[in-house]
Amino acid sequence: MGAPRGRTSYAGLLAGLPGLLASHRALRVSAALGACVFAAFSVFWAVLAFHLAAQPLGYGPGAAGLFGVLTLPAALLSATAGPLTDRYGAGPVGAAGLGLAGLGLGVAALLPYSPVGLVVGANLLVAGVSSGQVANQARIFGIGREVAARVNTVFMLATFGGGALGSLAGSWLYAEHGWSAALLAAGVFLAAGGIVVARSGQPVPSCVPDGTRDAGGIRPRIPQGES
Repeated sequence: MGAPRGRTSYAGLLAGLPGLLASHRALRVSAALGACVFAAFSVFWAVLAFHLAAQPLGYGPGAAGLFGVLTLPAALLSATAGPLTDRYGAGPVGAAGLGLAGLGLGVAALLPYSPVGLVVGANLLVAGVSSGQVANQARIFGIGREVAARVNTVFMLATFGGGALGSLAGSWLYAEHGWSAALLAAGVFLAAGGIVVARSGQPVPSCVPDGTRDAGGIRPRIPQGES
């Protein structure tokens, strides 16, 4: 008796995921931003190994892995995104993350054959993407504890879907047109994220729960009420 009810309940939770996306503006904003930013991130890292191995750089296969280690400063810096989001809100921190990621891509595009320039660009990109991830999750967790796991599922599906698209687009563009074309595609993904920020309009919730909201429901709501 217990097993069928468990299966039905789980199926019901999965069936309710699209309803959560429709009901919560904060989730739509974070899902779109997560997809755009992670797509740009994936473009860069999908083609970096090929770029480093090609002439005139000519590095071995371990060079891309070393770049991952060299972005440790950015990973440590992104730890400040949580306190900054608590203080200023998810919107400003997410926008700053977009700016850092865009700056990183710009450095990597302008200095394509400079190891130092590529390391700086990679660090800026990682710091921007990590900060944006923190801000996006803070935004969705502000919807309420009752739906926290489900909204995070929707967010992560969107984020990794964007990452898969970025890897596919970046690999094809690099093979056909080279490094600059791949980074241009990454920039387009970030620009799409900027459009999401601009069109999101009114502020969206931070990670501080609001007891006045019916956070546990997944029924559709009027978008203007999702502030």
